[in-house]
Amino acid sequence: MKGFVLSAGFGTRLKPITDIIPKALVPVCGVPLMEIALRYFRKNVIDDLAVNTHYLPDLLNMTLDALPYSVKRFHEEEILGTGGALWNAREWLMDDNSFCVVNADIIHNAKIKELATDFRASGEDIVLIGSNLCGEKVMGITKNGDYAGRMDNLFSDAARSTAFTGIAFYRSAVAEIFKKDDFDIKTTWKRALECGFSVKVWDLDNISWFDTGNAADLKECYWAVLDKKIKFDFPLGMEIDFERRIAFPSNSNYEISENSEYLWIENVSAKKINASRSIFWGGSKIENNKKYNNTLVMPWGEV
Repeated sequence: MKGFVLSAGFGTRLKPITDIIPKALVPVCGVPLMEIALRYFRKNVIDDLAVNTHYLPDLLNMTLDALPYSVKRFHEEEILGTGGALWNAREWLMDDNSFCVVNADIIHNAKIKELATDFRASGEDIVLIGSNLCGEKVMGITKNGDYAGRMDNLFSDAARSTAFTGIAFYRSAVAEIFKKDDFDIKTTWKRALECGFSVKVWDLDNISWFDTGNAADLKECYWAVLDKKIKFDFPLGMEIDFERRIAFPSNSNYEISENSEYLWIENVSAKKINASRSIFWGGSKIENNKKYNNTLVMPWGEV
């Protein structure tokens, strides 16, 4: 099975963060989103990996070049969207019997290896992984478990709904129906049904997942990690105080106020940090007499 990470997006809702870096390189707890997805594939025994690129591709390529494993890249001169991205990579995707696609802008605790095994045994052509544990339930499901469209744009009767986790499994034969102008992958799913392929939704109650769509969502991803809702490999040199939910470099020489909680602090310029639910990226300068609350501090600004 191949693993494909959708990484080409602009991240418009994450501005001004994405004025400087592409969405796929926005870090959660010190690790770029794209790398989190790639690591998760590898931990689940999926090593044949690829990503798509468009916005600020040089930065993405520099990150990929620094990894200790190879990742194929599919560059898009014009942004192709989620459906067009699969069309652009279709020959590579068809070079195995199945593939898994994940959005770079999510973190999750899904057991990809087990899901892949279940998918291969199911005989289905496409399986969309839903979660009834968290997220907005916008994906419609028929009484037979088929994909029925978005709840606000159904093309079949929906018996229930679920939240789409951004994880999907495909048989390689489905790639024959991919089209360049399928900007939205939902168009591809609907066509698959019309062409006689099966498109099932597995509505699961054991998957926690978090979207990084905007700055508020991004912050919640950090807190989910510090709350141990998502298993995470922290960067070397970080100390984690799980009681106060505070992470900081082991070589730090600044003071953190006693009433602070839920903090992610990298190598910053500061004497004392007084904050709650705030994130301080490396290279940021901290005002010693300022109380930070629900703030992401970057070298180029705050949100």
